[in-house]
Amino acid sequence: ARKLFLSQKPQSNTRQWLGAVCIVAGVVFVSVGMDNPIGSAQETKDGLLYLCASLACDALVYIIEEGVCFGQYHSQPNELILYMKLFALLPCAGYAVRSGDMATSAEYLSATPLFWICVFGYAASGYLGTTYLLSLIECFDGAAAATVSSTRKLFSVILSFAMFPRPLSMSFGAGAILIIGGGALSSTKKRKTL
Repeated sequence: ARKLFLSQKPQSNTRQWLGAVCIVAGVVFVSVGMDNPIGSAQETKDGLLYLCASLACDALVYIIEEGVCFGQYHSQPNELILYMKLFALLPCAGYAVRSGDMATSAEYLSATPLFWICVFGYAASGYLGTTYLLSLIECFDGAAAATVSSTRKLFSVILSFAMFPRPLSMSFGAGAILIIGGGALSSTKKRKTL
């Protein structure tokens, strides 16, 4: 059986925590810097609350994957993808049926055959991305995967600006610096031994 061996000094944990705080602050800066038509202060507060809740859930996913799924039960990435998608399908399908969105979605899919190609591309890239990310957690740790995920989010924002130009603000620059700096800080090595 494989055993997870963490060779970290206390200062490495401090660097990882500081890196995580920088990444979260960077994501908040980038989100606040968006020139949204939302407007109201309450909606902005709600948006930041949703952002923090999303980041907390994302962190919980990495902790469960690293410590429980790969650490205790030695799960394989494909097993986790199957279970995650299956359990996510149930509440999503239930909501779509209850809200009436399922009928509208079916009509749209039948009227727009090109959308099937987009859905297939989305599913394939999601599957591959999740597989690689879970393999990264299995080979290294959750901190490495979180660093890759945060960096991917930064590149998604950059690509979004390239494809859909909008005015830049100082918040974007500060957020990018914090995300990159946080990723660099939190990328300490952990070793696995057999």
